[in-house]
Amino acid sequence: MQDDLARRLFESRTILLNGPLTDERSGQVSAQLLGMASASDAPITVTLTVPRGSADAALSLHDVVRFLKAPVRMIATGRTAGPGVLLYVAVPVERRYALPHARFGLTLPNAAPRSGAADVPTEAREVAALRDRVTQVLAEQTGQPEDRIAADLRQQTWLDAEAAVAYGLAGRVVQHIQEVD
Repeated sequence: MQDDLARRLFESRTILLNGPLTDERSGQVSAQLLGMASASDAPITVTLTVPRGSADAALSLHDVVRFLKAPVRMIATGRTAGPGVLLYVAVPVERRYALPHARFGLTLPNAAPRSGAADVPTEAREVAALRDRVTQVLAEQTGQPEDRIAADLRQQTWLDAEAAVAYGLAGRVVQHIQEVD
């Protein structure tokens, strides 16, 4: 049954990404995307509910989505925050869809420490650089000024689907798959 479902999703060029975004899950989704893109240039649809996870995994997957020739469509289906939002904005706004009950959290994704306590200054610089990168990416992809993005990230701002459209995060709220171009 599971193999049949995986085959059907691959053939329909659909990826389901639900739950925390880990490095392992990012690798799996990258493989799915690259496999689908090698089969055809037809659009790929990613539905996502990613409430938390790794910033590195999100930025890696963000880059893979932007690297592909095949167009990717993102459909937010639930609570998407931090790394999920970074992945969501990897596509142009006109290919960002939200179901009516989707919610978006402008929160900083987790940055896992890579070294021991002796490297606290290095880790602090890395976290600050990550915060700046996230701010820059979100500003570029939403049209919001960087200072507003930075403030919204600090406050952990949440947006419903309609507010996400007004903010420039989502392109459009849809209720049926037929509304997705």
